[in-house]
This record gives sequence, C-alpha cells and structure tokens, in this order.
Amino acid sequence: MEIILGLTSAIGWGGADFLAGLASRQMGSFRTLFFTQFVGFITVGLYALATGLFFTLEAQPTIVYVAAVAAALLNIVSSFCLYRAFEIGLMAVVSPITASYGALTAVFAFISGERLPAVRVLGVLSAVVGVMLTAFVINPEALQQRNVRRGVSWAITGAVGYALVFWLFGFYVTPYLGGILPVFIIRALTIVVLGSIALLIRHPLTVPRKHDLGRVLLIGVCDTTAYIAILSGTALGAVSIVTVLSSLYTTVTVVLAAYLLHERLHKSQWLGVALIFTGIVLVSL
Repeated sequence: MEIILGLTSAIGWGGADFLAGLASRQMGSFRTLFFTQFVGFITVGLYALATGLFFTLEAQPTIVYVAAVAAALLNIVSSFCLYRAFEIGLMAVVSPITASYGALTAVFAFISGERLPAVRVLGVLSAVVGVMLTAFVINPEALQQRNVRRGVSWAITGAVGYALVFWLFGFYVTPYLGGILPVFIIRALTIVVLGSIALLIRHPLTVPRKHDLGRVLLIGVCDTTAYIAILSGTALGAVSIVTVLSSLYTTVTVVLAAYLLHERLHKSQWLGVALIFTGIVLVSL
C-alpha cells in the first residue's frame, strides 16, 4: 500500500507543479499558493467533520501538536520557495532539485532510527550528485533562460524544507493523527498565515479571474490528493520509501515542461536529472 500511495502522490504533484508553474508566472507565487489552499481546506474539513476525525485531536502527546504546527509552518515556507522557483526559473531544472527532498528525508529517517541498506545509501549519493549537476548550469545559453541561478537557490531551499516537513510528519504526527487530518492543519494554517501577511504588507489578494480559476482549482485538487497520499503512506509504512517514491513527481513535471513549454536543458543537466532519477529508484529498493 505504501508504494501505491507514494506513486499516487508523485502523479498528483507532477500535475500540480506543472500547472503551478504556469499559474505562478501569471498570478504570482503568493496569490497562487494562497488560493490553491481552499480546495483542501474545504473538502478535507467537511470530510473530517462528517467522520469525526477532529475528535482525534483530543488527548494527544504535546509533541504531536508542536510537530504538526512546526511542520505546517515550514511547509508554507517550502511551498512558497517552490512556487517562487517556478515563477522565475526553468521548471525542468527547479522541479528535479526540489524532488531531492525524498533523498534528504531518507537521511533524516536513518538518523531517527529507520535503517537503510547499502543500495539506498548509493541512491542518496546519486541524488546529491544529480542535484549538483542540475544546479550548476554549464551551458551559457541556459543561464539566460528565466534566471536559472535564482530559481535554483529557491528550489534547494524548498527541498531542504520539504525534507524536514515530511520527517516531522512521518515520525511525530501521522502515527497519531493519520494522513488526512494533518492535511487540514496544513491548509488552515497556510490560509491564516498568508492572509495575515497579505494584510500586514498590503499585498493584493484579488480573486483569480475566470480563465485562471479553473487552473487554481485543479492545482488544489492534485496537490491535496498528493498530500493525503504521502501522509497516509507515512502513517502505514516506511517514511523513506513513501517520500522517495513521491519525489518521482519530477518526472511528470519535467516531461510536461520539455514537451509543452519547449524548455531545453544542457547535456550535463540531463545527466543530473538522470542521476536524480537513478537515486530515487535505488532508495526505493
């Protein structure tokens, strides 16, 4: 089941991130991130009310609440970094870099006591080398496309953030709350935090226009499905396996970006992407 949930998450995030890249360039990363939260907030909230899931919040260890809030807040920062990377960088570059969160989460899981065989260690090393090759662009022409260097820095920050997010959820939250209720916590806190920031800095949060609204709703559906899948998977199986499988989402995003947006990569970057994919497969064994 953990493998199915991990792959479901990958498919959901692959489609969501491709659409988010397009939406962020038209609406801005802040507005895109804010409005896509409402799909999960409403649907998961109604489900939790109907099934009584909110009662599971009672009488839990303090560490569960602290970890849930910390992970949700960190998820906001990581999501903004990802959307910002999509807004200013090459989607086919920043997506594989951010996907290295799977390998990083596997390292955190090992430190927390989840043992990895040698083949998974090789997978982590392969992913790290792949990220380096993808990040440091050799082709001068590629460097001129949508400010790749800035996009890379945002993507790396997002990768580290997501690794910490899923480590916290996998070891301290989902074993107690399951995989659905934490998604509501993420959505609710994101709306409150981003809404408060917008009020403080007077950032406009105008409702998306009709031709953008459909895309925002679809992003929300895909993203919420992915979160439910990965968090449910960490509640049922090994955190490292589920998170690494979920990071395969970059395959979907890169393929869509290359063929639909005609984003071109240098050979060294494709080698880096290939090493990331290799690392993901090895860590999954």
